[in-house]
Amino acid sequence: MMSKDNALALMSRATMGLAKLPVATPEEIAAAEAEIARPLPDALKDFYRTASNGLRFGRLQILPVKSASNLKKTGDSIVRQNDVRHSTWFNNDADTFAEFLVFATEHAHRCFAFKRDADHIWEWTLDGDQVVELDYGFWAWLEESLRQEGELLRFQR
Repeated sequence: MMSKDNALALMSRATMGLAKLPVATPEEIAAAEAEIARPLPDALKDFYRTASNGLRFGRLQILPVKSASNLKKTGDSIVRQNDVRHSTWFNNDADTFAEFLVFATEHAHRCFAFKRDADHIWEWTLDGDQVVELDYGFWAWLEESLRQEGELLRFQR
């Protein structure tokens, strides 16, 4: 749980470039799961319920679940980004979409995903030909991503 606490602390200390949405309701999360026909990983559901329904920090975006009370900011949702008809990830390969669940992006160059029935993070880059396994669970990945993005934002000032 240490990574979750660290990630939440980093989110609360971010002074520039961090945009959070109000947390998602259990009904919104369930609707997203029904649309993508698979359960969201527990750590991601925990993030949506307790921290934020999506997040933008510099280049990093955690995709939100669609919210009827905030359609404008949640329209580009986890459901949309996991639909081969609307997404640019995985070179639009339906078999790869069936195996992975994209939950975050880094601009239009990189996405982060969960493999079906797994709770560690995988990464795919636009110029890559395969999805690469990372050595992180969700909260550790978020902590590290926030640290890296924060350092980049400070460097660019």
